[in-house]
Formats: sequence, C-alpha cells, structure tokens
Amino acid sequence: MLFRSIRHAARGAWQVLRAVLEERGLVAQGLAFAVQGYGSAGGHLARVLQKNGLRMVAASDSTGGLHCADGLDAEALWQAREAGLTFAQMEAPGALRVSAAEVLAVRADLVIPAATAGQITAEMAARLQCRMILEIANGPIRPDAEQAVVERGIEIIPDVVANAGGITMSHFEWAQNRGGALWTAEEAAARLDTRMIATASRMLQVSRDRKVSPAVAAQLLALEQLSAALAL
Repeated sequence: MLFRSIRHAARGAWQVLRAVLEERGLVAQGLAFAVQGYGSAGGHLARVLQKNGLRMVAASDSTGGLHCADGLDAEALWQAREAGLTFAQMEAPGALRVSAAEVLAVRADLVIPAATAGQITAEMAARLQCRMILEIANGPIRPDAEQAVVERGIEIIPDVVANAGGITMSHFEWAQNRGGALWTAEEAAARLDTRMIATASRMLQVSRDRKVSPAVAAQLLALEQLSAALAL
C-alpha cells in the first residue's frame, strides 16, 4: 500500500509538536505560527495546524510572503497555490506583503522554516520574535546561528524528529511489502501517530534527564541507536 509521504510528514510533525506543547504545559488552541516555504511540506502542515486550532499569521513562498496578525486562511492560500498562483500574486484580507525572509521575523509563538537549508542566519537569529522553531526544512538554522537562538531561550524542535513522518511511513510500506501485510490507511496513520509521539517523548525524556536541549537530545538518541545497530 502506497501513502503520500508529504501528507504523513505533516501529520508526524503535528504529533511531535503536540507532544512538545503538552510537555511545556501549552495549549495548541490559538497559538500563532508562521511558515516560510508554503510548498508541499509547509502548506500541508499549515492546514493541519489550522484544523487543530492554531492560527497562521504569516506565510511565504520564494516569491514573497503575506502577514496578518489577525490570521491567514491556510486552506484558502493552499487552494490558490494549487490553482497556480504564487504568493506575489495572492491577496488575503488585511494582509501586508513581506519578503520570504521577513516571515521568519514576525511575532508568533511558533516559526516553521519549511523552505531551504540555512535560512536562519546569525542576523536573523537576533530578530526572531517566537518561542519555538519547528524545523521542517533540513538544517534551516545555520551552525553559527544555533547558539544565538538557544541563548535567547527559543526552543528548537529539530528536523531529525519533526520531519520524520514521511520516511517513517515509507518504512511502514517497506515492512508491509516485506512481510506480506496489508494495513488500512487508518491503521497506518494510527501506527504513525504512535511512533512519532513515542519518538518525541523519548527526545524530551533525554532532554530532561541530561539537561540538554531537545535538539541535542535528538542527536544523542540518534547516536545511541546507531551504536546499538552496529553492535548487532
């Protein structure tokens, strides 16, 4: 059975974010978020977050962005994208036009870099106005900027965990093909939720126990799992 990996990447990212919010005692309803990179990954995730009560205040593609503190309609922007419009061509009630880079610097609870690597530079790190960064792009924070982000008290939910939903579902497909199993879409989605929440919980546990950030905790977990695999 084949599954759309991008859609499941968004579902997985939501489960990871939900686990982190619960750990921090935060309620998802009403939290403001901004998405840089409203492509397949960022656009799908924005719609998932909106359906779960979060409010999108800014979004962009490579042509530019829109910002509205009162909220943008994630579904309407997705439909416009599907119709072939770029953000430079889109209109939204009450929205101001901003650059793709400026989307990262708007005031929001959560910033989601979902475009390309290295978008959060040292200069941008000093301008961030968020409490969390959910990494959907691979390596969106440059090495020289990461420490500045951490020192400002902004929590990083790392890409190695946050955007693992798609590859996890691909593994499930491989396991089914190899074992001759056939899961329903609902069963596969439930298994994905369980796996992503468990991974996020392990990351947060290591973060607590070793007094390190979730980003460092994720790296420690990866190294432990690699060592265990090599020892077999």
